[in-house]
Amino acid sequence: MRILYVCKSLKGYIKGYHGNMAPFNMERVLLLRSKGIIVDVFLIKESGIKGYLKSILKLNKRLKNKKYDIVQATYALSGMVISFQSNTPIVISYIGSDVNIKWIRIISKLFLIKRAKANIFVSEKLYKLAGSPKNGYVIPFGINVEKFYPMDQKDARIFFNMDLNKKYVLFSSRFDRKEKNADLALSAINLLQDINIELIELKDIPDENINILFNACDLGLLTSIMEGSPQFIKEAMACNLPIVSTNVGDVKDVFNDTEGCFISSFNPEDVAEKIKMALDFGKRTNGRNKITNYNNHIIASKVISIYQKIAG
Repeated sequence: MRILYVCKSLKGYIKGYHGNMAPFNMERVLLLRSKGIIVDVFLIKESGIKGYLKSILKLNKRLKNKKYDIVQATYALSGMVISFQSNTPIVISYIGSDVNIKWIRIISKLFLIKRAKANIFVSEKLYKLAGSPKNGYVIPFGINVEKFYPMDQKDARIFFNMDLNKKYVLFSSRFDRKEKNADLALSAINLLQDINIELIELKDIPDENINILFNACDLGLLTSIMEGSPQFIKEAMACNLPIVSTNVGDVKDVFNDTEGCFISSFNPEDVAEKIKMALDFGKRTNGRNKITNYNNHIIASKVISIYQKIAG
């Protein structure tokens, strides 16, 4: 089976394929290949709506020169790029920041979802928000549990030359990503008035060192305004890291009543209180045992079964 995987090239992510891929896309491509699927990648490199529109002609030219069994797009607007051709069956994955935005959701419901052979939503919330289509499936992006795993915190801190006596709170992304709502996180930390607590942003870390950073910290913090099925939460769970998160996407389901993991409101005082509770928890969680269903190999098998159904 030969798949063309279409996604956006994003600055600051994993370099490869003549552009940058978000880690979850890279993981999915590599995993499908490991399962015997031939996967080529088409990256949408230009920014904005114009970038998506320009990619339509480039993609159609690619499809004229090479035959594929399925074209798979991640993100609704990437789905728009692959939908303007009629010869190859299409599959679209919706990751949250598409269905959660009203105008993109309307386009998806009126056109893209009907056009696709299968639509994959990373959470039940997104599936229902999109109208629970009959050709829809709920399959989150999985995580590589061999890449994210618990390790000794002292060793991890020594690796990064971090203070052994401080409390480090790892923010889910860069502070400048507005949808990640860093202002709420910073406000909550300031309310605690504890100089031994430091909030650090997740940026400029080589991919091979991210697991070490998770293990070096005392707490993972996600204060996003909206999410689909955030990888940060699953990765932190795999490392048994205590977590505080706003109730977005499928976070509450992923937590699955794990001790040391707390859901907060968007109130800074509540976030601060939950951070204090998580730090006072004082040990690692058993989160890794709660996310066995998010193992990459299990997720890949579900996606491949959809491909096989479509390709016959």
